[in-house]
Amino acid sequence: MSDNLRSHPSVLARERGNAFYLQAAQSEHLAPCLQLSYLEKARREYQTAIDKADSQLLLSSALKNVGAMCEKSFRVHTGKPSVCDISKSFYFFTEGLEFYMKALVIGEEHQPLAWHSQVQGKISTFLEYALFLAREDGDLCGLPPVGVHAVVRRSLHRKLVRHNLADRLSPVTMARVWTALLQDDVNEAVRALDKEEFSRGFNRLMDAEQPLRTARQYLRVAEKLGEHGVYTIEEMIESAEEQISMARVSSQSRKLTANADAFVEKAVNEAEEIDVDQLWVACDLYKQAILCAEKLDMESESVAAAMLGRLLHRCMKLNDAGHKYYRHAIDGAAALHPRQFHQCVWYQHAMNGLNDLQKEIWEKDAKKKDEERKPILEELKEELEAIKKAADESAYKLLAHLFETHIPKVEGWKKPVPATAENGKKQFLDAIRWYHPDKNTQHGLKWEVLCEEITKHLNAKYVIFKT
Repeated sequence: MSDNLRSHPSVLARERGNAFYLQAAQSEHLAPCLQLSYLEKARREYQTAIDKADSQLLLSSALKNVGAMCEKSFRVHTGKPSVCDISKSFYFFTEGLEFYMKALVIGEEHQPLAWHSQVQGKISTFLEYALFLAREDGDLCGLPPVGVHAVVRRSLHRKLVRHNLADRLSPVTMARVWTALLQDDVNEAVRALDKEEFSRGFNRLMDAEQPLRTARQYLRVAEKLGEHGVYTIEEMIESAEEQISMARVSSQSRKLTANADAFVEKAVNEAEEIDVDQLWVACDLYKQAILCAEKLDMESESVAAAMLGRLLHRCMKLNDAGHKYYRHAIDGAAALHPRQFHQCVWYQHAMNGLNDLQKEIWEKDAKKKDEERKPILEELKEELEAIKKAADESAYKLLAHLFETHIPKVEGWKKPVPATAENGKKQFLDAIRWYHPDKNTQHGLKWEVLCEEITKHLNAKYVIFKT
C-alpha cells in the first residue's frame, strides 16, 4: 500500500474499525453485550470508510470489512442464547452475505487474486456455519429448522441472482456452498424419517437432487482447473450420496411397514371378524419391507421383522414362524450396539413375544413331563410313602432309609457311617449331590422321578443344618 493510501481517510477509518473489531473478536471471555458494542463501533467506522472511499479498490475493501463485522455479530447472537434475537440474527446473516458479495463484484478488477480467494472462502464458511447451526441445534434462535432452511435458501438464491455470483465465485467455492445445502436436505430427510414423517422425508430427498447435481457440476469444473480442496468436497458429496441411498431404502422399508400395520389394524380392529386375507397381505408387505432394507438398514429391517413376528404369533398363531422373526429383530438390535431400543415399541413387541413363546414352551414341556411322571408316581406310591414316613421321623432316619433302601447309583459308592450331629451336614450335602435328578438321567425315567422326590425331602431337611 502506497504512502498516499495509508493516510487516506477511508483507510484510516478502516484501521480504527479494525481495532474495535479485534477487541470484540479476540476477547473470548468478553460479555456478549460488550462484544456487540465493539462491533457496532466498528461498523460506524467501516461506514465512514465506505463514505470516504473514492476508488473501487478502497470501496471493496471497506465492504469486505462490513461483511466480516456482520458475520461476527451473527455468530455472537446465535452462540449466546442470552442475547439471541431472531430478527437481528437474520438481519446480520443476510447483510453479511450481501456485503461480502458486493465486495467481490466491485473489487473484481481491482483486487488481487488472493483477496478474491479470501472473500470467497468467507462466504462459503459463513453459509456452512448457518446451516451447521440448523443441523446441530435443531433450531436457530428459536425458529423451527424448516424456517431456518427456507431463509438461508432464499437469501442465498437472491444474492446469487442479484449479483450473478455463480460466475464470480470460484467453482470450488460454489461446490462447497451447494454441498452444504445438499447435506442440509439430507439431514432434514433423515430427521423426518426418524419421526416417521415419510412424506416430508421423501420430499426432502427429492429436494436434495438439485443441490447434488449442482455441486457435482461445479466440482467437475474445479477439478479441471486444478483448484485446491476438491478431494475434501468429493468425500462430502460421496458421504451425502450414501446417506441419500440409505434414506431411500429406509423410507421405502418404513412405508411398507406402515402400510402393513394399517392392514393389520383394519383386519383385527375394524372388522367384525378377523379378515385373514388382509392379514396375509400384511404378511407379504412386512416381508417386502425386510427384503428392501436387508443388509442396508438394519434398524428398518428389525422393525419390520418384529412386527411380522407379532402378526404371525399373536394374530395367526404360527408360533414357530413368529419366534423366527422375533429372533431376527432382536439379533438386528444387538448388531446395532451400543444403540439402545428398549423404549421402542417394535423392540418391546419382539422381547415380550419371545418371552411369551418361551413361557408357552416351558409350560408345554412341564405339562408333558407331568403326564409322563403320573403313572410312575402311582407305581412308586408305596416307596414314596415310606420315604415320607422316614423324613417325618427325623433327618437322620431319612438318610438311613435312603442308604439302605435306595442305594445311590454312583460308581464306587460305599455306605457311610450313620449320620450324627457332627457329620450330618456333610452327609446331607453328599446325598443331595448323589440323588440330584440331573445326575441320574442315564438310569431310566423311573429312577429319575424317584430321585426328584428324594431331592425334595433332602432339601427340606437340610434347612435344619443351615440354621
